[in-house]
Amino acid sequence: MLADVRHEINGIDDELIPLLVRRLRLADDVAAAKRAEGRAIDDPVRETAILESMVARVPADCAEAMTTVYRTIFACSKARQRAGLGAGSDVI
Repeated sequence: MLADVRHEINGIDDELIPLLVRRLRLADDVAAAKRAEGRAIDDPVRETAILESMVARVPADCAEAMTTVYRTIFACSKARQRAGLGAGSDVI
């Protein structure tokens, strides 16, 4: 039984990994767009809107964990944007 559940989790991971890589790489495009528009890397209004939308679509017992996952995704995306600009940069 445990092996079956783990096999299913591995299958989900196989689907998630390319999607997460794709999302992370889009941070490069986001950085370029923000640079062109002179916008800051941090966008708390957008992050809040995404979190609120996501929480509305997941079961209540998953909301806290999914919020943590998304905040981690945001942090990784912003770190990638900053890395492309040089350390310590907040505005592109």
